[in-house]
Amino acid sequence: MGKVPIEEACSFILLQKGSRVERLIYQIKYNNQPFLAEYFGYQYGLKLLESELYRGLSAIVPIPLHTSKLRKRGYNQSTYFGQGLSRAMNIPLRDDVLKRQRATMTQTGKDRLSRYENVEDVFVCRQLSQPLGEHVLLVDDVLTTGATIVSATLTLQESWGCKVSVATLARAQ
Repeated sequence: MGKVPIEEACSFILLQKGSRVERLIYQIKYNNQPFLAEYFGYQYGLKLLESELYRGLSAIVPIPLHTSKLRKRGYNQSTYFGQGLSRAMNIPLRDDVLKRQRATMTQTGKDRLSRYENVEDVFVCRQLSQPLGEHVLLVDDVLTTGATIVSATLTLQESWGCKVSVATLARAQ
């Protein structure tokens, strides 16, 4: 990604156009099957436990949806992915940390620059009653250009001064 300091970054599966993985992601996001994201999060969490790179994490923070999109969809697939990771890795899920302060257009079909502009300053950190910790795992469903991850990472680092690692369900090719 190169635009912010990220400790580690990884994705569970590779997403190619027209593939089964693309259909799976579609089912998770748009056909009310978020339990698939939780299942894959759990499986991935078991794998991440084998790596020393993902030890010492204090919290798992999912990329939030804007309230209007959350209301329409009924769930946040990144939260479900994070719940699976949390359960497997025994690390608390903190979906109370980041807030998407404005609705954005879908990133699908946008070029790299437009994606970064679309999510610039879109996140804010909420006031927390419990400290976040010094190293968080930021999670999202799909990594394409990294624009959303960069924006959320900057917000976390500026607000909490924490180290950030990233895990996504899929990495678009």
